[in-house]
Amino acid sequence: MQFGQFASRIARNLTIVLLLVIGSNLAASSTPFDDAYKQGTALLDNRKSVDVKADAQAALPYLTKAIKLQPRNAMAYAQRSRAFGALGQNKLVIDDCTRAIMLDPKCAIAYANRGSAFVQLKMYPQAIEDFSKAIELDPKDVISYSNRGSAYAEMRYFEKSIADISKAISLAPADYVSYLNRGSSYFQAGNFKKAVADYSKSIEIHPTKFAYLMRAKAHAKLREDDLAAKDSGIALKMEGH
Repeated sequence: MQFGQFASRIARNLTIVLLLVIGSNLAASSTPFDDAYKQGTALLDNRKSVDVKADAQAALPYLTKAIKLQPRNAMAYAQRSRAFGALGQNKLVIDDCTRAIMLDPKCAIAYANRGSAFVQLKMYPQAIEDFSKAIELDPKDVISYSNRGSAYAEMRYFEKSIADISKAISLAPADYVSYLNRGSSYFQAGNFKKAVADYSKSIEIHPTKFAYLMRAKAHAKLREDDLAAKDSGIALKMEGH
C-alpha cells in the first residue's frame, strides 16, 4: 500500500502478542470466539499470500463473528481494521480503531492502524497524532516510526521525517520499507545522493519495482542518465510493486 512517494503499512508486528493476550490455554480449551479470532488473524498473517485482498475479504466474516461473540474485545476490532485497511476501506478502519480505543485506550495497534487510514485520506496531522500515541505505548513500534516519518514528509517536515525513519531503521536494520521511505524523504528534500543510497539499500534487502523507479528518478536528478535508464529498464521488466 503506497501513498505519495512512500510505502505505508498496517501494523501487524503485534499479532503473536495479541494471540497470547487472548489466553494461554487456547490449545487446551478453545471457545467459539477463539476459533473465529484465530482463523481471521491467520488469514491476515499469511506471509505467503498471493492475494492479500482476497485473504482480507475472507478474514472479515471470522473477525465480525468474533466481535459479535465478544463485542467489548478491543483486539477483535483492531484486527478487523487490518482487513478493512487491506481492502482500502479506510473509513471503516477508522471506525473499528476508534471503537477499539474506546474499549481499551492502551491498544497500540488500534492507534497505528487508524494512523495509517488517516494517511490514506491525507489527514496527516491526525495520522501523526495517532502514530505518536502508538509509539508512546510501544516505543519499539518500527512501523509507526516509519509511517509517522512519511506523514511528516508529506507535510514537508523533512528533518522530523528523516529522524523518525532513521529511528525505525535503528530498530529494524533489515526493514527494506524504511529505507524506501527515508529515501523518498531525502528525495523530496532535494538530497538526491542520499536518496540513491537509501533506495540502493532497500533494493539490496528486497528488490521492488517501486524502489528501482524511485532510484531512477534520483539518478535523473543527478544527471546520471545511464544509471537512470538502467534502473528504469529493470523496473519495466519487474511485476508488482
